[in-house]
Amino acid sequence: MASAPLRALRQPAAVPLGVAALAATHLVLGAWIGVWPRSFFDDGLGGFGPYNGHYLGDAAAFHAGIGVALLAALRWPALRAGTLAAAAATLGLHAVNHWLDVGEAHRDAVGILDGVSLSVLAALALALTATAVGERA
Repeated sequence: MASAPLRALRQPAAVPLGVAALAATHLVLGAWIGVWPRSFFDDGLGGFGPYNGHYLGDAAAFHAGIGVALLAALRWPALRAGTLAAAAATLGLHAVNHWLDVGEAHRDAVGILDGVSLSVLAALALALTATAVGERA
């Protein structure tokens, strides 16, 4: 039997709310990394390895691009399942990367927080993808 949170994610009304939450998360991260890369690296979640402004710019573009695609999926429901599937895949692979490098974070708590938060977001995106696909079937 599914838990209450999983049952809630299976409701069609959950999809636009989840898409909006994921879009906001990606857009906020993209803006933080793009506008204040040193803050993200030194004080935030990006403290892995040496500072590299170019790669942080790539990360900002990655997050902002997914955020914009998710916003488009809010406007055009036909885009939701595919956009959510792409978000779930990138979040899942991003989570695996962070779990593999969990000990490389400048602060141990950041490495664990990144792994957990990315895993939760990937699971959310995957559950929303299943619901969105069910709506289209």
